[in-house]
Amino acid sequence: MWLLDEVHSLRQTTLLDFDLRVAPMVEGGSRAYEYFGIPFGAKPRLINGFIYQQLIFADLPPEALAEAVKAADVAVRRTAAELDARWKQEWLPEIQKLLAELWAFDTETAALPDLLRNLTEVRRRMDRLWELHSIVLGPAVMAISDFEDAYRVLFPDARPFDPYDLLAGLPNKTVEQNIALWELGRAAGKTDTLRAVVLESQPEALAATLAQTSEGRALWSRIAEYAKVYGERSDDLYIDAPTWAEDLTPILRGLREAVLHPEWDLAMELHRQAEHRDKRLAEVRKQLEGHPIAVRAELEALLEAAQVGTALSEDHHFWVDTKATFHARRAAIAVGKRLAEAGALEQASDVFYLSLAELTDLADRDPAAAGLRERIAARRAEEARFTNAPHPVLLGTPQAFPALDSALMKSGFKLNGNLMAPPQSGSELRGMPGSRGKAAGRARVVRTLDEAEQKLARGEILVAPATLPSWTPFFANAAAVVTGAGGILCHAAVVAREYGIPAVVSVRGVMDAIHDGEMIEVDGDEGIVRVLPI
Repeated sequence: MWLLDEVHSLRQTTLLDFDLRVAPMVEGGSRAYEYFGIPFGAKPRLINGFIYQQLIFADLPPEALAEAVKAADVAVRRTAAELDARWKQEWLPEIQKLLAELWAFDTETAALPDLLRNLTEVRRRMDRLWELHSIVLGPAVMAISDFEDAYRVLFPDARPFDPYDLLAGLPNKTVEQNIALWELGRAAGKTDTLRAVVLESQPEALAATLAQTSEGRALWSRIAEYAKVYGERSDDLYIDAPTWAEDLTPILRGLREAVLHPEWDLAMELHRQAEHRDKRLAEVRKQLEGHPIAVRAELEALLEAAQVGTALSEDHHFWVDTKATFHARRAAIAVGKRLAEAGALEQASDVFYLSLAELTDLADRDPAAAGLRERIAARRAEEARFTNAPHPVLLGTPQAFPALDSALMKSGFKLNGNLMAPPQSGSELRGMPGSRGKAAGRARVVRTLDEAEQKLARGEILVAPATLPSWTPFFANAAAVVTGAGGILCHAAVVAREYGIPAVVSVRGVMDAIHDGEMIEVDGDEGIVRVLPI
C-alpha cells in the first residue's frame, strides 16, 4: 500500500530532486525512528512524478510490536524533556557544521568531474541533515501533544484550542523573518514615493526603478541584506525551484503586501498573542492552586517542553529544511551549468531530469556523448503527460495499520492529519479544527504561491493542499484558511492561530470539492467547511 505524500507533492517532482531531497528526507526519518527504537519506517517511490510512501512495520508479533512502541514512546519523551539543551548544545552545532562543509566546496572553480563526484558528498550530508530533522521534530511534536493531553485531563471542559493559547506568541526563526520583512515594507509604505514605486513596479523592474533615487537605493540595499540573511530557501522546498537568493520575487511579494497594509502591525499582533498567553497562563496557575505540588510541577515541565517544541518546529525548518534544499540546489545547478557549457544539456535546469546515479556515472566519461538531451526530452514529455492526470491518494492493496496505543502515533496524527480518510464531496466538508473562529468569504483555491499572489484578495479564504512557512505573508490578508492535509500542529494551523484567523485542516479532497470563487463558511471550532448557496 502506497500513500500519496500530499505535503511534499504539491506538484510533480523531478528525478534529481527525489534523489537529493525526498529520498534523504524519508530515509532519514526512518533512521530517526531506529534512533528512538520506533518499530516502523517508511520507503519512498516516485510514480508519474508524484511522491508516494509506504509505511513498513517491524516483523514482530502484535504483543512485541506493542511493547516496542511503548519503549519508543519513553525514549522520545525523554528526549522531549531535554529538547532545549540538546538543540543548543548538540544538534544545532552539528547542523551548522554540516552546512559549513557544504559551503566549503567551491562550485564556481571546481572542474566538472569534481562537481559530479561532489554530488555524492552532498547526498551524504543530506542524509544526516534530514535524519536530524526527524530527530528534532519527533520529540518537539510529542512535547506539544503531551502537554495538550495533560491540560485536558486537568481541564476536561476545555475548548479545542485552549491548550494552544499557552503556546502562542513565541519567538522563532519564522516569526523573526516575517517581522523583518513586514517592518521593511511598512517603513517603505510610509514614504509616498517608495510606496508608489513598490506598488506600481513589476518585480523584475523594481531594482532599476529604485536605483533612480537615494531613498530607493537605500531600500534596495536593505532588501539585498534581507536576502543574504533569509534567502537560502525556496517557496516549496523543491530543489528545481529558484531560491529567494536567486529570485527575489517572493521577498518582493511579501514587501508589497506590507506596503499595501501599513496599518497592520505584525510585531504588535504577535506581542498581543504573547500578552494573551501570559494572561491565560496566570489564570491556569490560579485555577490549579488547590492541586498537589507534584501535579502543578509536572504541568509546568510539560508546558516548558511544549513551548520549546513549538519554537523548534519552526526553527528546525529554517536550519535544516530550507538550507538543505538550498545546498542541494546549489550543487546541482553548478553541475547543470557545466554540462550545458559542454553541450551535453540544452540548459542548466535540465540537470534535474537526471538521477544522481546517472550524473555521478558521468565523472569518468564524456558527457556530450552520453545522449542526455534525448533522455531528458523523453522525461519532460512523460512529465507533461501526467501533469493533469489523476494521481490517487492510495495505490496498491489497502491495509489496516496495527491498532497501537502509541503517543508518538497520536502526535503524528496531530501533525499530519488523517492520511487514510477518503476524499469528500458535497456542501459540507469535515476536517480537523485548526484555529478557532468562524468566517465566511469567497474561496480562492490555489496550489502555488504564484497563484495565491494573483488571486487572493484581502478578506477572501485561502484554500490550498498544504502550506509552508513561505506562505505566511498571505495569512495577513486571508479571512480564513482551509487545507487538504495536516493536523492541529501543522504549519497552516499554527500560523492561523498566530494571526487569529479560523482554519480547518485535513479536509480530504478539498481541492476538488470547492471551486474557485465559491462562497464558503469556515468553522474552525468544529472543523467544518460549508459551501454557501448562491
